[in-house]
Amino acid sequence: MQHLEAAVLGLIQGLTEFLPVSSSAHLVMAQQFLQIQEANVMYDLILHLGTMCALLLVFGKDIVRLILSLGPPRFYGTNLEQKKRDAKFVGLLVIAAIPTGIIGFLFDPIIDRLFTSLLVSGVGLVITGFLLISTKFITKTNPNMSIWQAILIGTVQGIAVIPGVSRSGSTISAGILSGVDQSQAARFSLILSIPVVFGASLFHYLRHIPKNVSIGFEAATGFFLSLLVGYLSLVVLLRIISRGKFYMFSYYCWPVGIFLILYSVFFL
Repeated sequence: MQHLEAAVLGLIQGLTEFLPVSSSAHLVMAQQFLQIQEANVMYDLILHLGTMCALLLVFGKDIVRLILSLGPPRFYGTNLEQKKRDAKFVGLLVIAAIPTGIIGFLFDPIIDRLFTSLLVSGVGLVITGFLLISTKFITKTNPNMSIWQAILIGTVQGIAVIPGVSRSGSTISAGILSGVDQSQAARFSLILSIPVVFGASLFHYLRHIPKNVSIGFEAATGFFLSLLVGYLSLVVLLRIISRGKFYMFSYYCWPVGIFLILYSVFFL
């Protein structure tokens, strides 16, 4: 892989992993229109490590508090009510991860075949756009999350392996549409993605262990770009959500999705 290709893939990963515009669709476009080769499984894992580190930078304190909530009160602090809420949050994360893992495991071979399809990516982006715009009309929300809402978010995250369907866009939208507060839905979805995305990348790596793959400057470039750009895009996303403008990403997903559909129908 050339240095420029490594840099572009790192930028795409960092920019689109969290913004609800589908990283998979943009990787397909990079391969089709920029003639960039698909990243090998080792490099793909490194890119996901970069964006996972960005998540840890943003939610690090939250994650430490969640972990401490599972232990004795002396490790957590004096606010026992908050400890109970955090422990419940961890339980909901575990519950949500179950349907995600099952769906991802069952449909992984099919998704591999769909990944190079511009048509599928275009349709997925259009669907993502409709999910995003629908959140604009939800006014009544609750910061508390139920088990069924967690299962719904986890199920949607499993379905979001389809190219073009944004993982963050679909899961946050599912939370909002089911009545969860926007900020809480985003926090739950993004923290849930840490073990899920890393686990999926590691699973894919173990299934396709590369031989004689050397990683060096290209890997470092991709890692740091995905980390830096991922951190910035995550900060931007959270600010947009806090202002109630999450739906605005639909105005990007629709034209790009329609373009991909038309291009695949008339020019491929």
